[in-house]
Amino acid sequence: MNDLDVYLLSERTPRFVGRITRSAQPTFSYNHDADPVQDQLSASLPFKEKSFSEEAFRPYFEGLVPEGGARESLDGELGIREDDYLSLLEVCGRECIGDVMVVKAGTKLPSWKNSSYMSISSGDLRKMLSSDAALASENAVARLSLAGTQGKVGLAFNPDPTSNVKWLRPKGLAASTHIVKTSHLRDVPELEYLCMKAASAMSIRAASVRLLDIGEMAIVVERFDRLSFIKDHALHVRRLHQEDFAQAMGVIPLRKYVELPGGSIRAMAQFIRRFSINPISDLEQFSKALAFNFAIGNCDAHLKNYSLVPNKEGDSRAIALSPAYDLVSTTYFPRFSRDMAMAYGSTRSIDEIAPDDFSDVVRALGIAPRAFKSICKDIALSVGESVKTVADTTVDAPESLPFITEDLLDDMQPRLKVLLYFAEGL
Repeated sequence: MNDLDVYLLSERTPRFVGRITRSAQPTFSYNHDADPVQDQLSASLPFKEKSFSEEAFRPYFEGLVPEGGARESLDGELGIREDDYLSLLEVCGRECIGDVMVVKAGTKLPSWKNSSYMSISSGDLRKMLSSDAALASENAVARLSLAGTQGKVGLAFNPDPTSNVKWLRPKGLAASTHIVKTSHLRDVPELEYLCMKAASAMSIRAASVRLLDIGEMAIVVERFDRLSFIKDHALHVRRLHQEDFAQAMGVIPLRKYVELPGGSIRAMAQFIRRFSINPISDLEQFSKALAFNFAIGNCDAHLKNYSLVPNKEGDSRAIALSPAYDLVSTTYFPRFSRDMAMAYGSTRSIDEIAPDDFSDVVRALGIAPRAFKSICKDIALSVGESVKTVADTTVDAPESLPFITEDLLDDMQPRLKVLLYFAEGL
């Protein structure tokens, strides 16, 4: 088993920050020359001289790799055991979420001079998204590791208006700027598009999305852990650090639905209050996301679907809540669980959540009840119109979009009444 070197790529020169030593009892150690502020990987891995055990470092590093069917396909393509996340990182850890890169110890890194972008055609894009096996093969070649269960691929979008080439495949240390996702389930890309765009319209910070017709519908999500610009007609991309709440709180991906001690909502609110560079704004956004996810019927808003973008300040690392992502109605599909990913008051069952449970939620958040009631009322009264406006103003919308919109609106109605009842104290 090879040891693994860990780099950060937020700057032009990769910074060696630590090493995973693979033995009977693996450890992770920060490089002694690493910067305690700039190079800290996670809130769950505070900079220190001593090594971290696998129990301590696993949540962060396993949180970088895919899950579920996406991981099974990638493991199968590479001939790696499903539980061997370190070997998966060794092969695919060059392009991860955030600015981290994991490679075999001693690997000579590609130079920026040899890092570039290759154009791909619409046919190439259609082919790579045609099946789980095709996606796994593409991600293995690109050495791409994207957390989550959906099939997805990371590509770069060329914003140069003078170029006819729009989609690019990163090569070497070049970074992707967008994630393209498809689904085995009909209507998922359109549903996610409607929910994400409606959230943005309601002043919820959310990642930018668009629909893409490649013979079937796909959703394209702009990465908020990337900054891109054109210089001398060439695309330049800077990576930004990112970690999700499971990584930050030391929770392995398999336990992302497990309620945290004292309740997940309370624990996350306390984390934001303690570490956020702007806790008032972030708590407001978190509160909006909780109410919005209930309204649209998103039962899959687990710990890995809330993320943090670190900000450096003095000798400590403060964080900010990232833009929302993966906002999609799961109650739209009868086959999916109707249990929320975290408890709202006394229950997880979305059909049993009552106005009194939102009184428990506001206490867990630790914010003024009047402020949370205002958020809930605004969502209850406006989310339907926001969804309809998104559908009506989408250019080149798929023919199915009006029908999906109507079904989504019908599905939301009982929950909007709960929100309004709580907000108005009826």
